[in-house]
Amino acid sequence: MAFSRRFVLLVVLCAAFASPAFADYGSAKQAFEIGDHATAFAEFRALAEEGDPRAQFALGLMFQTGRGTDRDHGKALHWYWAAADQGLARAQSNLGVLYRRGLGVERDFTQALKWFRKAADQGYARAEYNLAEMYRNGEGVTRDLVQAYVWYEFPLTNLPPSGRAAAALRRNAMIDSMLVSELVEAERLARAHRARREPGAVFPGETAEKVQRAQGVRRIETPVETAVVSGPVER
Repeated sequence: MAFSRRFVLLVVLCAAFASPAFADYGSAKQAFEIGDHATAFAEFRALAEEGDPRAQFALGLMFQTGRGTDRDHGKALHWYWAAADQGLARAQSNLGVLYRRGLGVERDFTQALKWFRKAADQGYARAEYNLAEMYRNGEGVTRDLVQAYVWYEFPLTNLPPSGRAAAALRRNAMIDSMLVSELVEAERLARAHRARREPGAVFPGETAEKVQRAQGVRRIETPVETAVVSGPVER
C-alpha cells in the first residue's frame, strides 16, 4: 500500500515537471528561434504567469505579431504592461508603440511618451528613436527639433543597421530646417548626452566628409532603410 502511494506520487511529480509550468526560459527562447512557436507560446505563457518579465515581454510580442497564437493587441498590451511595470526596457518601449499607434487601446501620446521615456532613460535605443520621432512630429508634446536631435544620438550607433540608417536620415533632414542657434544647442546637448553615458566616446560622424564646421553639426553618411520596433526575445 505504501509502495502504491509512493508510485502514484512519483507519477504526479513526473507529470508536473513535464508540464509547461516548469518551462525554462532558455528552452522557450530556443523553441521560438527554431520556429516552434506553439511550444514557445506555451512555455512563455507558463513563465509569464509566474511573473518572469522576459517571458511576459515575449508573450506580448507573440500576441502582437500573431506567432503561435491569434493576433490580439489587447492581450499584447496586457503582457507588455506586466513586464514594463517590472522595469523591462524593451517592454516599456513596445508598450509605448501600442499607445502611440492606438493598437489594442485608444491612442494616447501622453502614455506613449511616458513609456518611451522610461525605456530611453535605461539607454534603450529603440525607445530613444521613438522619443525623437515624437519630439520631431510634436506628438503629445510641443514640437522640439533640438530635443529630437538629442534623442536620435544613440540610435545612430546602437540600433541595427536599418534603424541607424533611419535615425541618420531623420536627423540629417532636420539639420536643413533648423536655425544655426538651434543646431549649436542641439549638438552641445547631444554631445553631453553621449559623454554622460560613454565617457571618452568617439562621436558618430566626427570624421564624416560633410561635417558643417561653421555650425559644428555632424552629418551621418548612411544608406536609407526603415526602423523597426523591438525584436522578439533577449539574446
